This record gives sequence, C-alpha cells and structure tokens, in this order.
Amino acid sequence: MAYIGTTPKDIRSFGKAKFDFTASQGQTAFTGVDDDGKTLGFTDGQISVYVNGILMDDSDYTTSNSNTVTLTAAANASDIISVVALQTDIPNSDYVPATGGTFSGDVEINGDLTVDTNTLYVDSTNYRVGVGTSSPSGAKLDIFTGSSTADGLKINRYASGVYYSTLRQDSHGLAIHVGDGSSIAERVAITPNGITFNGDTAAANALDDYEEGTWTPTSLVNGFTVSLGYFNVPRYVKIGKIVHVTFDMVFGSATYASGYSWIGGLPFGSATTAVHGWYGSGTISGNAAGGPLYIGSGNTSVYLFQAINSNVSTTWNVGFTYETT
Repeated sequence: MAYIGTTPKDIRSFGKAKFDFTASQGQTAFTGVDDDGKTLGFTDGQISVYVNGILMDDSDYTTSNSNTVTLTAAANASDIISVVALQTDIPNSDYVPATGGTFSGDVEINGDLTVDTNTLYVDSTNYRVGVGTSSPSGAKLDIFTGSSTADGLKINRYASGVYYSTLRQDSHGLAIHVGDGSSIAERVAITPNGITFNGDTAAANALDDYEEGTWTPTSLVNGFTVSLGYFNVPRYVKIGKIVHVTFDMVFGSATYASGYSWIGGLPFGSATTAVHGWYGSGTISGNAAGGPLYIGSGNTSVYLFQAINSNVSTTWNVGFTYETT
C-alpha cells in the first residue's frame, strides 16, 4: 500500500462484530450472550448502538466493563438492540496469529518446522523428526531426553482409563512392561548386560547371547571298524552358556571290537567341568540305540559308548546339551 509522506508507525487491520439482542419491556442493560449465541465484548469508545436499526447518539447509552451497554431510555418489548463493535488486528486468510488460534484444515509448511527451541523439530531437507533436539541425526525419529533417567520413548496401550502395557526407553535401555495400570511389572528389558526378565537387573542373570546354526562333525573311532555313511542335519542352539547339539550319524557298517567312538568338531568347547549325559534313539541290530556320553573339560569332542556285536547298517540319532565357556 502506497503512502504520501512518512509511513504510518501503526498499521492495523479492522473488522466489525455485530451483537443483536431482543429486548423485554422496560429493559435497559444488555450484556452476555446475544440472540445468536455470541458473547458481547468490545473496547470502550469503539462501538455503535442501534435500536430497531436507528443509530443512537453517544448520549443515548453508556458502557461498562467492556461487555455491557445500558440505554438511557428503556426499550419496549421486542425491540432489537444491535451493538456493532469495532475490532482491531483482524486476521485475513493469509494471517497466522502470534499466539493462540485454531487451524480447522490441513496445514502446509514449506521448510523446517520448529516448536519452541528443542521441543519438536522437523527437518525438511533430511526428512527427520527431532523430539527434544533441534538437530536430529541418524534415524528418521530422534528422541533426546538429555537425561539418563528420564523416559525417552514410551508407547502405551490405554483403554477405559487403564494402562495395560507399555514399551518404554528409560534408564534400563528398552523395557516392556505389562500390567493393569495400578501395578505395571517389567517383563523384559534390554540392558547393557543383555536381556533381563521380570525386573531382575543382575548382570549374572542376564541373557547376553542367543544363536543357532549348523556345525561340521568329524568322526573319530577307537575299537570300531566303521564304514561311516554321512552325518545328517548337524545343528546347534546356544542360549547363554548352554549349548544343545543334534545330529544323525548314518553308518554303512560297524563291527564292535572294544572301547568307544567319539565325534569331534563341536561348535563350542565344553566348560572346565566334564559333562556326562545320555544320547541316542533309533535301532542297532534290532535293539534300541543309545548310551552314555562324556565330554572332557575344555574339549570339542564327545565320547559315545555303545556296544555293537555284529555287522550293522544303522543310524544313530544323537542329541545332548552341555555348558560352554
């Protein structure tokens, strides 16, 4: 907008708000909610008052409390008293208020979004969201608390006023809590020590390793004349220090002489304490297979004790559990 001379120091946009009241007989004061449900409010000196469409002079009414108009002469029943209030700084369609306000539709922001300093930040270049930080890095969602004890991430299942379970990142690391709202017990937590259960945070009781896979057995024989066919599905599962191994040992023929056989190549060495156990299923010469086994301290071989009194063609199904270092 062009101006002649100096630019005005106070530029405001103006609008009007109209309040209509239907009078009762003898009524003089008009305030509160009008016929349309709007609450009367104005700035003193910035209103016009009409009675049945006729503009009143300033001497025909008085104002008080920025919300009450009092007529000098009482109104008649069903008179329409209209108060037109001048309002300043009325936003237009391109105006966003500095404080307050409500958006009823979609909001498009071409650029970064900052809510306060470190409350919420949306990086439009790298497509990242920061909560508690204005410099999100790494993952697309960066939640920063600035404290080792404050909750960084919490996801709750909430119904009928009750929290039934939570997933939260806190001083433990990542924890899953289950409960009814009044008592939420920690069921699983991922900590620097590993995975803990039921609130037990002791490092000695943490599950710090789980793995499974295959391994390659080797056949070592003492006292047997063996034509070994092959090993079938040699697998292992390791949970912490406990190792469970399985395999099928398929023979072409075997003749018992004396002593024992052993299988090498265990995926993990045994603990310092020797392990004794039992293995086997299947048949040998029509009899149920199976027998004792032994793993020496620190060894990667298992000793199998089995008597065979004739030439056979059979399969030994072997499975056992031991503790590793």
